[in-house]
Amino acid sequence: MPGPLTIIAVAALGGLLSVAALFWLLSLLDRNGDLTRAVQKIFRRGPKAPQTPGSDHYYTPFWAKRQ
Repeated sequence: MPGPLTIIAVAALGGLLSVAALFWLLSLLDRNGDLTRAVQKIFRRGPKAPQTPGSDHYYTPFWAKRQ
């Protein structure tokens, strides 16, 4: 049966390895712009489709004749 010191040492080592793996993953995402853009592209909405203004639209170009 392992002693309490061994259990604490294994838990501390596992915690350190988890933190190191997290930092490695974050640095990989930070360095690799393509991977970051690919992940961001998954969550980004596409642009809205353009719509033509109706006949009652308020804008008239300045070169148009006034009535």
